Amino acid sequence: DYYQGAAACVVRDSMFSAVLFPLYAHAKVWLAASFVAMMAGGGGDHAGSTTTSTMAMMMTSMADQHQDVSSGVINFWANMMAGSLAAAPAAAISTPADVIKTRMQQSREAAASESDHVDGKLNRDASKTTQLTPSPSVIDVARTIIQTEGPEVLMSGWFERVVRSVPQFGVTLAVFDVLSNMAIHHGLMVAAASS
Repeated sequence: DYYQGAAACVVRDSMFSAVLFPLYAHAKVWLAASFVAMMAGGGGDHAGSTTTSTMAMMMTSMADQHQDVSSGVINFWANMMAGSLAAAPAAAISTPADVIKTRMQQSREAAASESDHVDGKLNRDASKTTQLTPSPSVIDVARTIIQTEGPEVLMSGWFERVVRSVPQFGVTLAVFDVLSNMAIHHGLMVAAASS
């Protein structure tokens, strides 16, 4: 069964996307507006934030060097921050489904390994002797984990997933927007109608 854990993977990716993309869409607009307000001296909602003020000063410096791309610079940094901020809760919320997917895949590997060896020797007729058993469902695996190891195990590795996802989706979504805008500018794509 080459698709062991596929259902859990669909659940994980659906949960991740359902959180990531709406948060990203709203955050990139809000952050771009906030950066523009800070650069204009308005301070926005972040008047006392040292980190945000430093970012605004850095963007102002880069924008001053290239007046014609100042909007693009602001949007790139806003999109990168928005992608990073949206990825953190998305990664954390989808961790239980990722743990379940990994367990389902590991159970398949363990079953294959057991049938390949009999009494410590390689079983050359493993395919003939292996009985096909139905794969456990996502719910069955979740129930087993909760009953045998406790519900907290479903969140194991959440910090590592967040640490990996934050820079990955910050860069990925910012670069995607840059490339999309370039494609629109060169007539390779049609801009989406705004509502």
